[in-house]
Amino acid sequence: MDLRHRAVYVSGRISDRIGKRRPVLVVLLLIGGCGTLLAVFVSPWVGLGALCLAAVGFKPASPVFWTIPQSYLDARAAAPGIALINSIGNLGGFVAPTAFGIIEDTTGSTKGGLVGLTVVGFLAALSVLLVRGGGRNDRVRVRTSKGAAAPAPEEAPGVARSVRPGTGAA
Repeated sequence: MDLRHRAVYVSGRISDRIGKRRPVLVVLLLIGGCGTLLAVFVSPWVGLGALCLAAVGFKPASPVFWTIPQSYLDARAAAPGIALINSIGNLGGFVAPTAFGIIEDTTGSTKGGLVGLTVVGFLAALSVLLVRGGGRNDRVRVRTSKGAAAPAPEEAPGVARSVRPGTGAA
């Protein structure tokens, strides 16, 4: 199993364990953006490692991302919403290589395209941060011990509860 697959596995486990997808997605997008930005400024051999770092950030971002729309959209709107997201993503499959090629032709180097990819990664992280509210499934999960936990007492132990006369409440 290579590093990308381990990153997908680990990021999925982390997002499942803490129950918050957006912070994990933001961190992954920032790692990917930093990897592509680093590849611009270093030697080609170190740049190869930086692109591997970018892959470790960008590849696991996709499975974490696809859990988010389902938690925000109603069951009736989930299929059309996910189809719209997928359609925009398919447009990105055409626009990104075309823009990369135009930038490479204009500048005469692939560095401009990598900077463009970095900007898009950072903008994606920013847009995930700016999404308001939490989805239905976007919550902190608390791990319980193996034994059943007793409910928390309403009052401190050893303190008698007072009863108002006439209420009959104990």
